[in-house]
Amino acid sequence: MGLTANVVAGATIQSAWGNQIRDRTLQVFADPTERDAQWTNPPDGAHCLTLNQLGVWVRASGVWVPLAADGRPIGMLTLAANGASDDTTGVLVGATFTFTLPAARCVGISMDSVHQRSSAAGLVSSFVTIDGRDTRCGRTSRHDVLGGTGQSADGVAGVFQDLAAGAHNARFKVRSTSGGATANLLAGSWFTIADAGPNLNMFPFP
Repeated sequence: MGLTANVVAGATIQSAWGNQIRDRTLQVFADPTERDAQWTNPPDGAHCLTLNQLGVWVRASGVWVPLAADGRPIGMLTLAANGASDDTTGVLVGATFTFTLPAARCVGISMDSVHQRSSAAGLVSSFVTIDGRDTRCGRTSRHDVLGGTGQSADGVAGVFQDLAAGAHNARFKVRSTSGGATANLLAGSWFTIADAGPNLNMFPFP
């Protein structure tokens, strides 16, 4: 857009100058629907505020991007019932958490999972998957006896993931590291997803 032109003393203010000033102020709307109906062709770099979300948006590459969304929670899913897997590939368990990103964003994923091994000693692994792909957000526990919680654990409880604009689905996955032995992810396990800022292609899927 460049620098707004100077106004010469005594000159009539031109519409182009006035419109550019409008485009460079924080326009206020009731919600995104009103914004999109009234401001149909804003230039890149324009800003606005939507009152229903108290969200500040910036126009970039022809779409509105939530400028002040960094760090804000998108949502949380809590596992309502135990989930189990008897194979090394893993099984998706529990409900699906669906969310929509208005533009390509990086999200932060955190989880707290409770494991149990109900058949033979071994490892239990749980992950958060998004759009059917496993993220690096996971946890593995070792179980030396039947039942009970793990005697030791390793893994990653919080990671970042780059996502494209649009709708996304997130779910829990649990797997057993030895086929035929039941690995359980217990009810009450949870994960959260938060907006971590622009997608800079730093955290692609593994």
